[in-house]
Amino acid sequence: MAAILAAAVLIGALLWGWLQLSRLRAEDDRQWPEIGLASGAAALRLHPGWRIEARGDALRVQTGVRRALLVVSAQPRPPRDAGSLESRAQALPDAEQLTLDDGAAEPFEAGGLPGVRIASAGTLPEGERGWFEFHLIEGPSQDLLLRYRCPVLSGSIDARTLARCAASARFGPSGPR
Repeated sequence: MAAILAAAVLIGALLWGWLQLSRLRAEDDRQWPEIGLASGAAALRLHPGWRIEARGDALRVQTGVRRALLVVSAQPRPPRDAGSLESRAQALPDAEQLTLDDGAAEPFEAGGLPGVRIASAGTLPEGERGWFEFHLIEGPSQDLLLRYRCPVLSGSIDARTLARCAASARFGPSGPR
């Protein structure tokens, strides 16, 4: 009886270890698939557990967080007098008529190119609260925008993964590798 119990414990430990290893691999962004926009102008790595739907030259991504949506799209480069990357990023919530609690811009780098992240709880025009993130990356000929929205209490769940996706962005005419 003790041998059967020991074997069951050993099998349980092996299964637990296998499960933890598969979770760890899913969090290794070097193993995430690289997904490109239809135009081939930009690509980035997206978490393998996310559901991705191509819509024209944009990607609609469901992250698994209930009512969360990530939209990745290429943006035409504005004229040089349109302001800095930070000022363009800070204009994004206004364009969507959002009132953010804290609209501070955080710089980051994506493949050697500058990017700006704005993340905050906020309110939609109709009064609904949510968590919003905007990642704007300045590419050689166009910008890449990641727009994320989810319920306000779920905001921090995808934050680290979103930051890693944005940092993996690359631009180039060849499309996804």
